[in-house]
Formats: sequence, structure tokens, C-alpha cells
Amino acid sequence: MVFLAENLKRPVWIASGTMTDGVLQFDTPVLYNWNWRTLSSSVDIMAFGPSYVDHRRAVMSNDDIDNIKRLDKVWMDVTPSDPTDVFAQDADFYILSVEVGSGGVGRVMFKRLSPDG
Repeated sequence: MVFLAENLKRPVWIASGTMTDGVLQFDTPVLYNWNWRTLSSSVDIMAFGPSYVDHRRAVMSNDDIDNIKRLDKVWMDVTPSDPTDVFAQDADFYILSVEVGSGGVGRVMFKRLSPDG
């Protein structure tokens, strides 16, 4: 069993996306509590340049990321205003990558959505 600092966990709502008739639509968001933070290391800054401020990284148990995939929409520290919105228009981030890690600890990278979605 993986133990992560409980007092550092923050709410993350994730809506899983599926392609329906050529249109990406999203399910009802699911609440997770994960340890996440902004990027700040010099390696991240070199990799992403000035856009490093638009990225977040989270760590969690590998069990938590079974149903998470790239391009799912995300709300970080806020609750979705309309959980039934199939386009998840008020989401502020999306999943950039998902890594199942060794030792039972996985990582997810988020990127801020642009104003035009």
C-alpha cells in the first residue's frame, strides 16, 4: 500500500472523455484527492520554457489512475459548475500524460487549457 501525505492532498475533478460521432464528449466528473503542485525545478523550466507556469504534476497510487487517460478534462481546487455539461466547458486543465510508476506511485501531468478551450 502506498502512503502519501494526507495533509497535502487537494481536490481534483476529472471528466473522462470519449469520442462520439466525431465529437469529444465528457462523462460526469469524478472527485479525487491527490498531492499536486506547480512545476518549479530548473529541468521543468528548461523543458517547457515560459509555459512551465501552465503545468501541474500530481502523484497518487497507481490504483487511482486506472481510468485516467490523456485529454480528460480537469478542475483543480474548484468544483465543476455543471457536472452534466458534456463538453466540460468550465474545466481549467486537461491531462497531458499519465505514468504508472514503480513502487505503486503513479504520476499525472496537467496542462492549463487555453481560453478558447
